[in-house]
Amino acid sequence: MKSFHFILPTLVFLALATGLVTGSNFFNNTVFGLAVVNQTSNAKMFYQFIPATGYTIENTTKPTILFMQGGPGCSSQLANLGEIGPYSVENDNGTLNLVPRNYSWSSEANLMFLDNPTNVGYSQPGSQIVIDSNTSAQQIQNLLEQFFHNYTNLAALDFWVMGESYGGHYVPAIAYQLLSNGSAALPKLTGIAMQNPWTDAFYQLESFGVAAYAMGIIDPQSRDRIQSLITEGREVILNGGYAQGFDYFDEIESYLQSFQVSGSVFLNNYRYYGVGQPSPKIGPVFGNAGQYLNQTDVKVNFGMPADFNYQLCDGPTYSNWAVDISKSYLGVLAYVLERTKVVIFNGADDMECNTAGVLGFVNQINWSGRPVYKKASKVAWQMKGNNVVGTARVGGNLTFLTVYGAGHFVPFDQPYSSLDMVQRLMAGNDNWNEPFNL
Repeated sequence: MKSFHFILPTLVFLALATGLVTGSNFFNNTVFGLAVVNQTSNAKMFYQFIPATGYTIENTTKPTILFMQGGPGCSSQLANLGEIGPYSVENDNGTLNLVPRNYSWSSEANLMFLDNPTNVGYSQPGSQIVIDSNTSAQQIQNLLEQFFHNYTNLAALDFWVMGESYGGHYVPAIAYQLLSNGSAALPKLTGIAMQNPWTDAFYQLESFGVAAYAMGIIDPQSRDRIQSLITEGREVILNGGYAQGFDYFDEIESYLQSFQVSGSVFLNNYRYYGVGQPSPKIGPVFGNAGQYLNQTDVKVNFGMPADFNYQLCDGPTYSNWAVDISKSYLGVLAYVLERTKVVIFNGADDMECNTAGVLGFVNQINWSGRPVYKKASKVAWQMKGNNVVGTARVGGNLTFLTVYGAGHFVPFDQPYSSLDMVQRLMAGNDNWNEPFNL
C-alpha cells in the first residue's frame, strides 16, 4: 500500500539475456527481458526469472513462484533485492555491493519478478496507462503465455502466484485470469499466497482505529476520530463512491501516522519506532535496491538505455489507482478458492494491512469450503527447538498464518520462519504444529 506506498518473434520479446554479464552474480544464470503485453498500446513489461539455487532454467525441477509487489506502483524487484531473492544490496561507503542472502526463497523455488504495472521500474506503458488490477492481470497472462511457450519444461512444474500488500488485488486477479482464461501453454496453478494483503477496503478500513488503539499507539480520542472517518468512508464505498472512498482511506492513514497523533509511527511495523517514512530500519535496504537498479552499468546489462530513469516505486500510480484500491476482490478470491489452494500470511505487527482487518474480510468470503474452514482449529506454528513462530489455521483450500515478530514485510522481518513457510508450501505439508525442516 501507500507506504511503499525465449525466442518469440522480435515484435513480442524485445530483449532477452541469460548469463551474459560478468562481474555480477545478479545477472548470471537468470533470464530477463521486456515483453510486449499489449500490441495496440505497445506496452512492454519487464521480467526477471531466477532459477532455483543449483539449477538453470533448462534443467530446474523446482516449483516456480511468481511474486508480485504492492503499492500499487512498486516493482517486485523490491521483494527480490529487499526480501526473498538470492541477493541484497549493501552500501559500503558509497559503493553498492551485492551480498548473498542467507534465507533466500530461491533455495526452494524458481523466482520470477515483474515490473508491474507497465509504468513501473523498467517496464514501459506505451500509449495507455493501466489503472486497474484486471487489465494488469490480462497483460501478465500475455507475458506468461509467451514465456512458458518458450520454456515448456517449466510448464510441467508446480506454479504459484504470490504477492504482498496490494498483491491482495493483483494475485487474485491474476489467478482468476489464469483459471478462467488460461491457455494450454501455461502450467496448472498450484496455489496462490498473499502476504499482508489489501483485498477489501470496506472490511479492512473497519479495524484501523481499534487495531492502533489495541497496540497502544493512539489514545481514545484519536481512536474515535479515526472511527468517525471510517464510518463515513465505508458508507461512501458501500454506495459505489470508490474514488471518494480512497480519499477517506488516505486521510485516515495520514492522520494515524501524524506526529501529533502517534509520533509518526511506521504503519508497516509499529515496533520499528522510527520517525517518518520510510522507517530507518527498512528504508535504506529498499533505497539501496533502487539506487543499484538505476546505475548505468546495471541498466545496460538489463538491456535498457543508459539514460533510462529507473524508479523502484512510481508515485503517481498510487493515486491513479484510487478506484481500484477501494474495490473489493472478495468475489474474485472466492472463485479462486473453489479451484485451488489459497494461503494468507500476515505479520502481526503491521498497522496498515493489520491482522484484524485481514481476518475481517476472510470471514466474509462466500465459498463452499467456508463451513469447513470455520470449524478448523487454530494451532501453534512450530519450528525445531519448540520455537513457536506464529499460528496456523487450515480448512479446505484456505490456510491463514499469523507471523509473530513481523510487520508488513514478513520475509524481511522474519526470514527464517518465512523460509520454513515456503518449504512447507512447496512440499504440501500442512502440519504446522509439528517442526518440518527448520
